[in-house]
Order: sequence, then structure tokens, then C-alpha cells
Amino acid sequence: MDELIVQGKKLNQQFLESPEYLRYISARTRLKEQAEVYERLNDFRRRNFELQNSDTESNLFDELTGLSKEYADILNLEIVNEFLTAEQRVCRMLRSLYETMSDGIEFDFEYLER
Repeated sequence: MDELIVQGKKLNQQFLESPEYLRYISARTRLKEQAEVYERLNDFRRRNFELQNSDTESNLFDELTGLSKEYADILNLEIVNEFLTAEQRVCRMLRSLYETMSDGIEFDFEYLER
């Protein structure tokens, strides 16, 4: 177990030093310098997350399209696009790492099914 933790810490350090993560941190830092844009983007991200994870009967496509139109003023800014692209790359890297680490591991999740 200790060796797994050591390897995990090494992997974490490699991730923190990766160009993708450093690009994300840089983009986030620059974005935060524009506090109003950062705040509006976070409002958009929060509402987008809530819509995509809600159980409402409404048309999700129409709701998301309307949300994008409402926030078009910031979504078209270069700094926002840089940040969102960098964030997406980091999320993909994390997902790939999790998938790689869990490949072949059997774990019982049947208790969650109804």
C-alpha cells in the first residue's frame, strides 16, 4: 500500500507540472484579474451545471441554448475561451487517469441500482 501512495504522489507531481495543468492555472489567473468577467463566467458555469444535472421535464437543448445566448457577451471573450479550453483539457486528463487507474478493478456498486 505504501508503494501505491508513493507512486500516486509522483503521478500527482507530474500532473501539477504538466503543460496542460500549467496552462489551466495561467488562464485561470489571468481570468481572475478581470473580476467581473470571472464572476459572470462562474454564474454561467453554475447555471449550466444545474441545468445539466436537473431532473426537469423541460427541453435541455433549448435551455442551454438560451443560457449561452444570455452569456454570449463573455463566452466570446478570448480569455474566457482560453480558460474553458484549458479546463476541458485538464478534465479530460483527469478522466483518462481515473479510467487507467481503475481499469480491471472490480467493485460492487449494485447497491446503488434500483
